[in-house]
Amino acid sequence: MARRPIEEIIIKPAFARMFDKIKRKGKRVCLHSCGDLREIFGELVDLGLDIYNTVQPEIYNLAEMKRLYGRRIVFYGGISTQQFLPYASAEETRAKTREVRRTLAREGGCILAPTHAVTPDIPVVNVLAMVAAAQEVEY
Repeated sequence: MARRPIEEIIIKPAFARMFDKIKRKGKRVCLHSCGDLREIFGELVDLGLDIYNTVQPEIYNLAEMKRLYGRRIVFYGGISTQQFLPYASAEETRAKTREVRRTLAREGGCILAPTHAVTPDIPVVNVLAMVAAAQEVEY
Protein backbone atom coordinates (compact mmCIF):
# COMPACT_ATOMS: atom_id res chain seq x y z
CA MET A 1 0.00 0.00 0.00
CA ALA A 2 1.44 3.36 -1.05
CA ARG A 3 1.76 6.01 1.61
CA ARG A 4 0.21 9.39 0.97
CA PRO A 5 2.51 12.40 1.27
CA ILE A 6 2.28 14.40 4.50
CA GLU A 7 1.00 17.46 2.65
CA GLU A 8 -2.06 15.49 1.55
CA ILE A 9 -2.93 14.14 4.98
CA ILE A 10 -1.94 17.05 7.23
CA ILE A 11 -1.02 20.28 5.47
CA LYS A 12 -3.75 20.61 2.82
CA PRO A 13 -6.58 19.69 5.19
CA ALA A 14 -5.25 22.11 7.80
CA PHE A 15 -5.07 24.94 5.25
CA ALA A 16 -8.55 24.06 3.98
CA ARG A 17 -9.99 24.27 7.52
CA MET A 18 -8.17 27.53 8.23
CA PHE A 19 -9.21 29.13 4.94
CA ASP A 20 -12.80 27.96 5.45
CA LYS A 21 -12.97 29.55 8.93
CA ILE A 22 -11.76 32.85 7.51
CA LYS A 23 -14.21 32.73 4.59
CA ARG A 24 -17.16 31.91 6.87
CA LYS A 25 -16.42 35.17 8.72
CA GLY A 26 -16.72 37.02 5.41
CA LYS A 27 -13.00 37.79 5.28
CA ARG A 28 -10.38 37.35 2.59
CA VAL A 29 -7.52 34.88 2.93
CA CYS A 30 -4.10 36.52 2.62
CA LEU A 31 -0.99 34.36 2.84
CA HIS A 32 2.57 35.58 3.18
CA SER A 33 5.36 33.27 2.21
CA CYS A 34 9.02 33.85 1.53
CA GLY A 35 10.16 31.41 -1.07
CA ASP A 36 8.94 29.56 -4.10
CA LEU A 37 5.40 28.16 -3.87
CA ARG A 38 4.90 27.45 -7.57
CA GLU A 39 4.65 23.72 -6.97
CA ILE A 40 1.59 24.13 -4.73
CA PHE A 41 0.31 27.56 -5.76
CA GLY A 42 -2.63 26.27 -7.79
CA GLU A 43 -3.71 24.08 -4.89
CA LEU A 44 -3.62 27.05 -2.50
CA VAL A 45 -5.79 29.04 -4.90
CA ASP A 46 -8.17 26.08 -5.20
CA LEU A 47 -8.38 25.93 -1.39
CA GLY A 48 -9.54 29.56 -1.33
CA LEU A 49 -6.45 31.78 -1.19
CA ASP A 50 -7.47 35.33 -2.15
CA ILE A 51 -4.28 37.39 -1.73
CA TYR A 52 -0.68 36.27 -2.01
CA ASN A 53 2.17 38.23 -0.48
CA THR A 54 4.90 38.45 -1.49
CA VAL A 55 5.17 38.08 -5.20
CA GLN A 56 8.93 38.39 -5.75
CA PRO A 57 10.27 38.88 -9.28
CA GLU A 58 13.45 37.06 -8.19
CA ILE A 59 11.34 33.93 -7.81
CA TYR A 60 8.27 34.30 -9.98
CA ASN A 61 7.75 35.25 -13.60
CA LEU A 62 5.12 37.91 -12.95
CA ALA A 63 3.49 37.66 -16.38
CA GLU A 64 3.22 33.87 -16.10
CA MET A 65 1.74 34.04 -12.59
CA LYS A 66 -0.78 36.62 -13.79
CA ARG A 67 -1.68 34.44 -16.78
CA LEU A 68 -2.15 31.33 -14.63
CA TYR A 69 -3.89 32.80 -11.59
CA GLY A 70 -4.62 36.47 -12.23
CA ARG A 71 -8.39 36.12 -12.55
CA ARG A 72 -8.66 34.26 -9.24
CA ILE A 73 -6.20 35.96 -6.92
CA VAL A 74 -4.73 39.29 -5.86
CA PHE A 75 -0.95 39.57 -6.10
CA TYR A 76 0.68 41.69 -3.40
CA GLY A 77 4.19 43.00 -4.09
CA GLY A 78 6.08 42.86 -7.37
CA ILE A 79 8.77 45.51 -6.84
CA SER A 80 12.00 43.90 -5.64
CA THR A 81 13.54 45.25 -2.46
CA GLN A 82 16.48 42.88 -2.73
CA GLN A 83 17.85 43.18 -6.25
CA PHE A 84 16.21 46.30 -7.68
CA LEU A 85 15.16 49.18 -5.42
CA PRO A 86 18.50 49.62 -3.61
CA TYR A 87 20.43 49.87 -6.89
CA ALA A 88 18.10 51.49 -9.43
CA SER A 89 17.84 55.14 -10.34
CA ALA A 90 14.61 57.03 -9.73
CA GLU A 91 13.78 56.86 -13.45
CA GLU A 92 14.44 53.11 -13.56
CA THR A 93 12.19 52.75 -10.51
CA ARG A 94 9.38 54.66 -12.21
CA ALA A 95 9.73 52.51 -15.34
CA LYS A 96 9.82 49.23 -13.38
CA THR A 97 6.80 50.26 -11.30
CA ARG A 98 4.84 51.04 -14.45
CA GLU A 99 5.88 47.71 -15.98
CA VAL A 100 4.84 45.72 -12.91
CA ARG A 101 1.56 47.65 -12.67
CA ARG A 102 0.78 46.90 -16.35
CA THR A 103 1.58 43.23 -15.78
CA LEU A 104 -0.16 42.54 -12.48
CA ALA A 105 -2.94 45.14 -12.31
CA ARG A 106 -4.43 44.29 -15.70
CA GLU A 107 -8.06 43.35 -15.01
CA GLY A 108 -7.54 43.94 -11.28
CA GLY A 109 -5.93 41.66 -8.79
CA CYS A 110 -2.90 43.66 -7.66
CA ILE A 111 -1.66 45.42 -4.56
CA LEU A 112 1.37 47.11 -6.09
CA ALA A 113 4.04 47.30 -3.41
CA PRO A 114 7.62 46.54 -2.51
CA THR A 115 8.16 42.83 -2.01
CA HIS A 116 9.32 43.33 1.60
CA ALA A 117 9.86 46.15 4.06
CA VAL A 118 11.64 49.19 2.68
CA THR A 119 15.11 48.92 4.15
CA PRO A 120 17.61 51.74 4.84
CA ASP A 121 19.66 50.86 1.73
CA ILE A 122 16.78 51.88 -0.54
CA PRO A 123 17.09 55.54 -1.55
CA VAL A 124 14.14 57.71 -0.53
CA VAL A 125 13.96 59.07 -4.09
CA ASN A 126 13.25 55.52 -5.30
CA VAL A 127 10.42 55.09 -2.81
CA LEU A 128 8.93 58.41 -3.92
CA ALA A 129 9.34 57.46 -7.61
CA MET A 130 7.65 54.11 -6.99
CA VAL A 131 4.71 55.74 -5.19
CA ALA A 132 4.31 58.42 -7.88
CA ALA A 133 4.36 55.85 -10.70
CA ALA A 134 1.95 53.59 -8.83
CA GLN A 135 -0.53 56.46 -8.53
CA GLU A 136 -0.47 57.37 -12.22
CA VAL A 137 -3.72 56.80 -14.05
CA GLU A 138 -3.56 55.06 -17.41
CA TYR A 139 -6.34 55.57 -19.92
